[in-house]
Amino acid sequence: MRQRPGKWRVIAACSVAALLIGVAAALSAHPQPDGADTQNGVGSKPLTVDRDFAVFRGSTEPVPAAVREFISGTHPSLVIGESQMITFGPPPVWAVPGPRELCLLTLQPKGIVGITCDQSRHVQGHGIALTLLNQGKGAAFEMTRLVVGLVPDGSKRLILHAGKLTRDYVSHGGIVRAEDGVNVPPRAISVR
Repeated sequence: MRQRPGKWRVIAACSVAALLIGVAAALSAHPQPDGADTQNGVGSKPLTVDRDFAVFRGSTEPVPAAVREFISGTHPSLVIGESQMITFGPPPVWAVPGPRELCLLTLQPKGIVGITCDQSRHVQGHGIALTLLNQGKGAAFEMTRLVVGLVPDGSKRLILHAGKLTRDYVSHGGIVRAEDGVNVPPRAISVR
């Protein structure tokens, strides 16, 4: 009998704080596109995500208030109005594009927002993935990793590399959602 997963926790890769600070600093150093309202995270639709990722060709899925507040405070250039829920959970994950980046966000217990972002041009060639760890219960405390990712049109697989360890996941409609026993975040992502 399979146990229900416990609370998912975002894996803090060595530089999560540096990534958030670096992305926020990089975004604040660049002018916003014409028509962008950085106060509300609302702007013109990014030019390529709907062309390169099938998930953005459907109707939008609004993010909860806690995620909206997080985005407006840390990633004001993201276009909240173009968000797409890519998995319903647990936990739910949203893809939110911006003019220069694509982010995957998840709402964790107690209102904590997990996020991973990458530059749009990199994501268009390599995909993007969010990894979460769940510490199992019982004597073994086995770790389970949840992988949620997007691959660009024309790609069928998302490949995560962590040192010598490589895992390959099949996408369905451009979306990957899989569990495995790897207990480390990926160092590189590629598609095939």
